[in-house]
Amino acid sequence: MLTLELAGVSVRFTVAADGDVVWVGAEGSAWAVREAAPESARASGAAGSHGPVRSPMPGTVQAVHVAPGDTVVAGQPVVTVEAMKMEYSVAAAVAGVVATVRVRPGQAVALEEVLAEVHEADPATGDRR
Repeated sequence: MLTLELAGVSVRFTVAADGDVVWVGAEGSAWAVREAAPESARASGAAGSHGPVRSPMPGTVQAVHVAPGDTVVAGQPVVTVEAMKMEYSVAAAVAGVVATVRVRPGQAVALEEVLAEVHEADPATGDRR
């Protein structure tokens, strides 16, 4: 249990560790906290030319919004996962073409499990890189 007090307002948080992820929850919401890559690694495009779409939490797939071969834009919903009675829309990190969809509605998924894979498209030609 963690209590944070700011300007006379107290909020109690429940904290749980799961490997390198720390879960923090309060008032019906939960957040996964993990160490981020250094800013220089993120800025250099270390993610490559494809984007695995990963589950932000352990949960159950509620909907799959794309199929292999579909074209998506960055930020477009790919899969909806339900966890702790909340739905999370998991979006494509890059614009491109859906290469694979690895889940189906009703399937249980783990934290960081790959749900789908998006291959980035060349902005000039639209071809996959």
